[in-house]
Amino acid sequence: MIQKNIFFSFLLFVFFLSQIFFIISAKREISREMLIMGTVCRISIITGKNLSSQQAESALNNSFALLKDYERRWNFYAKDSELGLINVQALNQPVKLLPDTWELISKSLELSVLTNGVFDITATSLHRQGGYGTIILDQQAQSLMFSDTQAKIDLGGIATGYAIDQVQEFFKNNRIMDYLIDVGGDISASGRNQKNKVWEIGVRSPVDQNIIICDFPVNNQSVTSSGNYVKKHIIDPQTSVLADNNIESVTVITDSCLEADAFATAFFIMGIEQTKTFIDKYRNDIQVLFVKTIENKHEIIKYNWEKD
Repeated sequence: MIQKNIFFSFLLFVFFLSQIFFIISAKREISREMLIMGTVCRISIITGKNLSSQQAESALNNSFALLKDYERRWNFYAKDSELGLINVQALNQPVKLLPDTWELISKSLELSVLTNGVFDITATSLHRQGGYGTIILDQQAQSLMFSDTQAKIDLGGIATGYAIDQVQEFFKNNRIMDYLIDVGGDISASGRNQKNKVWEIGVRSPVDQNIIICDFPVNNQSVTSSGNYVKKHIIDPQTSVLADNNIESVTVITDSCLEADAFATAFFIMGIEQTKTFIDKYRNDIQVLFVKTIENKHEIIKYNWEKD
């Protein structure tokens, strides 16, 4: 009888431990949503045995603080922002840049050269091809100056992607492996969701934003879409007019959200055939999906696509 009770007590103890382990290791999604960088930002972190809810909340605090800092510093319309001051002071003299601002602008110019000016952070001020060439960088001094008195830098087409990449770097350094970052449709995802499945990303219909016309898994990748179907805003620097090539949207998948951000804009302007040529020649690591609408029917065109 005593042995029986001991065995029964042992089973209860094992069951109790297993429940504790389950509670500790069970995955839970900790999410937060905020209006930031001119759009809705949502970040979700999945907790588990190596990451507590408290640690996830702390990581969210730091992530949103970082995004707010970038929003404040790189606001094109605020005259007293870091970017606003650069746009005024660099007309007359070299302006020393902070390290992350230097990195972002340098990378922007590399992408301008690569796309032959289709992506251009001066497009909103100069409205001409090759406007990025008016930005003079001094590598040694880490400074910037304009050679054209009309030049201004607008980082709206790439700052969000850079900010997401920096949040990802923060997560990586803090061993946060399962998360999804969505800033106005610029998305980066890593690991698995609360159901232990790879994150699924959907492309919305250009005609009805409530309809998902295509979805695909994303893990350790970034996704960005550009289009003129919600608000006409994408300017072709070569013509100084709105891009118009019968494309409703373009979605880009690559490792860097900064690059996905820039290439989505560039590919929308380039159109389908030029984009295919560009990918074949320069960046065969990029996946792209175009959406065209003909008589309210969607035509999806994929290139270099590995998600099927």
